[in-house]
Amino acid sequence: METGVSLAQHIAKGVFPTLHGRTEKYPEGECTDDLARRAEQAIEEIVMPYVWQAAKEGLIEMHVAIVSHGLSISEIVAALVRKDAGEGTGIRHYRGLMNTAWTRVNIEVKVRSFKSFGFFECLKSVPKNVKEGDLQLPDNDPPLVVRVIDFNSHQHLEKIVSTTSSFG
Repeated sequence: METGVSLAQHIAKGVFPTLHGRTEKYPEGECTDDLARRAEQAIEEIVMPYVWQAAKEGLIEMHVAIVSHGLSISEIVAALVRKDAGEGTGIRHYRGLMNTAWTRVNIEVKVRSFKSFGFFECLKSVPKNVKEGDLQLPDNDPPLVVRVIDFNSHQHLEKIVSTTSSFG
């Protein structure tokens, strides 16, 4: 953005500069912080019910695909990492996704594995001697372990040859 020229003045000239701050936005648009709030809401309302249901059913592995554009995916990944009981990897910004790149996040639910002991652990598999009812979630949401396994994976693009457009 040109120094000394406001965003409104740029827009009046038909210039739409890149906005860098998390609170900056175009008129009637949303800022990055607004997007982060929507990402957290989507995680709570859409993704977490699947995670909790899978944990209640004793499922060790379940896959959920989330498809969106890069900035939304970046905020969704950050929202998931913030759910980690140990505050995740410490990385809070997942930016710079290539077009069609993908990211994989692993979420483990620490379940109370045996009623009599009352401790939490991440189960890699349900032990054969655990009976129905022994595997239980606490009344409130149990702790999560959230790990970003792959970020910005784009190997599928390596052999694509860029061509110039005939449209100018």
